[in-house]
Amino acid sequence: MEDVDVAGVYAFDVKRCLMAEYMRGRGEARFCQAVTCSQDLLMAAERGERLARRETIAGGAGRCDFRFTGA
Repeated sequence: MEDVDVAGVYAFDVKRCLMAEYMRGRGEARFCQAVTCSQDLLMAAERGERLARRETIAGGAGRCDFRFTGA
């Protein structure tokens, strides 16, 4: 995990995801993205935050970009 300097948001990038690696090894990368990655969005909303993420490792990107703002 690496903090990223983005004005007005709490931002970090995840460079390695063990869940994505595990699921990809079993041919389930799409399931990982649809279920596991979606949980991040739901948990942020539950805390009253908004998570904007354009890339995920499960989706084939080299990172997961987490960008949190207030709701």
